[in-house]
Amino acid sequence: RRRRVSHLLRRAQVHLAGVEFFERENFSGFSKQSYISAAYTNAGAELEEALRHGDILAHEDAGDRSVTRDLMLTHLHLSTVFGQLENPDAASQHLRAARELLDALVKHSPFSAAQWTDWMGLPKLATVQGDQAAGASDKAGSNEGFQKTEMLQMRFVPVPGTAVQFSIYETRVRDFRTFIRETGYAHMRESSVPDSRMMTIDKDGSKARGHTWEDPGFPQTEDHPVVGVSWQDAKAFCAWLTLRERAAGRLPANWEYRLPTDREWSVAVGLAEEEDRKVRAGDDLTNIRFKYPWGDWPKYQPPPEGAGNIGGMEADDGHLPKTFVPIEGYRDGFPRTAPVGSFHANPLGIFDLDGNVCEWCEDEDDLKPGYRLARGAYWMSFRRHDLLSAYRRSERPGRRNAFYGFRCVLGPANP
Repeated sequence: RRRRVSHLLRRAQVHLAGVEFFERENFSGFSKQSYISAAYTNAGAELEEALRHGDILAHEDAGDRSVTRDLMLTHLHLSTVFGQLENPDAASQHLRAARELLDALVKHSPFSAAQWTDWMGLPKLATVQGDQAAGASDKAGSNEGFQKTEMLQMRFVPVPGTAVQFSIYETRVRDFRTFIRETGYAHMRESSVPDSRMMTIDKDGSKARGHTWEDPGFPQTEDHPVVGVSWQDAKAFCAWLTLRERAAGRLPANWEYRLPTDREWSVAVGLAEEEDRKVRAGDDLTNIRFKYPWGDWPKYQPPPEGAGNIGGMEADDGHLPKTFVPIEGYRDGFPRTAPVGSFHANPLGIFDLDGNVCEWCEDEDDLKPGYRLARGAYWMSFRRHDLLSAYRRSERPGRRNAFYGFRCVLGPANP
């Protein structure tokens, strides 16, 4: 029976991968919707059967690591697929039922956190310093607990005016590498889907050159922010981290890691609601109060020293298009990305909201349906409006670029 459960789970993952692929691909003369509908039905039916068997199996015999790992990885994959569907309600009845079963199994497992961690073949995790499991939910509810993940050493600080805590750093190469290693997440490799090809910048513009998050085309250490990740990749990372911390007994079921919303990011960077004008490329800035993460920026002067990793003089290294005009008189010491935390934190203790990489947000762009918002300047930003605290970028959720990264927030889970 264990072999049957694992077989069903793996078949379902193949169907889910097909759903993800065809949701983004555009085939001429091919009934894409027909394929997706069939894949939903097949994946859902197999998941339902596997999970009903798996639930009984888990209660009867707690010793099968392979089934437990498959359950957890399937939960991650299913969460990722639902996260990128334009209309999750259109998923088949089987698929929705499977997701409900899998959510219930993961969240309400009869086994201890230590058993989950052991079966997954993962190292034991220490409890957050000063936090005891018995009081964890109360502390989380007061926005005081869970300020560090022992696994990744990610640290979080509260952001007054929101219900979340922000990671003080952008997600690092080392963090993303751990995610890839533990999950076997397979969607990072290039495929025939155009958005899967990471875009990098050189003298001839932005093109796909075979680079990946592991080799973005410029030197990075484990402490640099990961780049070349899509919104979908960032969502998968957050889903994995949530499951991982819940399985270790460090995160209550009603809390989660996710991307910040557009509004939460604005609050974190210091924008009052009346100042947040949602600036975009090409907007008329006549009546906009120019507010930057570091404060004011007088005309005809460089930003203050240490303002952040932006398009300073050192970025002009002969490998950028002629359209790039470095900020005269400004140097930050990093031609591309900088190790996270290399510059001063803002008053809340959060680093790099003023540069380094452009950060994916949770929200869909209300002006471009299907696109996702991203916030913050990056290592090549040199135009004044690009550096404004209120500036937004908008991109397809599958796009990977050498200046897109992300950071996580920790907050109450959506009902």
